[in-house]
Amino acid sequence: MNKDIEQVGFEEKYFDTGEVKLHYLVGPNNGLPLVLIPAQGLSLESYQRVLVPLSKDFQVFAVDVRGHGKSSWTTGNYNFPNMGKDFKKLLENIIQRPAIISGNSSGGLIALWLAANVPDKVRGVILEDTPVFSAEWPRLRDDCFIYRIFKLSTETIGSSQGRNLVAFIKGMEVPIEGKQKVIQFPVWLTGIISIMVRFHEWLKPGKPVDLPL
Repeated sequence: MNKDIEQVGFEEKYFDTGEVKLHYLVGPNNGLPLVLIPAQGLSLESYQRVLVPLSKDFQVFAVDVRGHGKSSWTTGNYNFPNMGKDFKKLLENIIQRPAIISGNSSGGLIALWLAANVPDKVRGVILEDTPVFSAEWPRLRDDCFIYRIFKLSTETIGSSQGRNLVAFIKGMEVPIEGKQKVIQFPVWLTGIISIMVRFHEWLKPGKPVDLPL
């Protein structure tokens, strides 16, 4: 945990829902509870720059969604209702009072689920660039590049047969021109990253890949 965050009173904790262990940071009780839910593929560390400022007016709870950060994995059991129930239990057992829920990208969909299903536990929601419409099926599959990223992730790094980070990197796409066009990373860039990944996996087999990029 960042020293600045620790100095203002944040604590690192875990909550066992009975199905998954959620990792979270909780700040000093300086106001209404504010729950921060990171985007798909990100951990609570994505909020570290705002934790200290927000803690001046709120009691901040930054939470790793199941399968992310230091929260436990539930392979093959990821969907928004399940993730919403994780946070429902967190609200009921840990926070124990109505909270403001702020979700980034797909984290905002969890915030919406909570508002719809446990409104007595939700004081308000903040949607940080949440894909409300493109998350609808079958539009998600047909029109959204995010679905292709999910599919790529499943095929390359989510397989029970083992991960292939190099294939994942080479298959990554980036939307441009208002998401009307999708391009891949330059071959020279994916080549350099692939070499770094292979070297890291050789040097530290089985360890998370952390590249200085």
